[in-house]
Amino acid sequence: ENTQAASQQAQAQKIVVSNYNAAIAKADKAFTAKDYANAKTAYNEAIGIKADEKYPKDKIIEIDKLLADLAKSKELEEKYKTAIAKADRSFAEKDYSNAKTAYNEAAGIKPVEKYPKDKIAEIDKLLGEAAKAKELDEKYKTTISKADKAFETKDYSNSKNAYNEALGYKAGEKYPKDRIVEIDKLLGSAAKAKELDE
Repeated sequence: ENTQAASQQAQAQKIVVSNYNAAIAKADKAFTAKDYANAKTAYNEAIGIKADEKYPKDKIIEIDKLLADLAKSKELEEKYKTAIAKADRSFAEKDYSNAKTAYNEAAGIKPVEKYPKDKIAEIDKLLGEAAKAKELDEKYKTTISKADKAFETKDYSNSKNAYNEALGYKAGEKYPKDRIVEIDKLLGSAAKAKELDE
């Protein structure tokens, strides 16, 4: 009787081990295939068969961490895409201040990405060029004003110098060129009149 009971117990133990091993094999296969939902189910099944085993519990903890990391990664990817879309829209509208802020936000979400850093550098360059153009424009306007005042007081020499200076800031402008031609005519006429006078 004792032998028969021991034999039945050994047989039952064999079935438990076999079922446990089958559940673990199924779980490991799903885990390797990154099918985490089915892997977790199979590891839980293995725990149901042999509750004191550490391996399936550790694998479930690992799966939960992987799923949390994956969710976080997806969330970060969505935040990054949203920031880039906002930045690109502002950039296209030449709203460089808001574009730069959004590109900085995107770079903070994914620091390894090159694209937002490149766009920030491009914006800085554009803003630098715009500031330089504005500065030249201010210098041009101030010099033209000085040239016009000298012209009105018939101080043609200083007027001509100032118009030439203005062309140094904006070489393509027609107005200072026309004024220089006018001054040359006036100076030529004055020289001729003086010669005739003499």
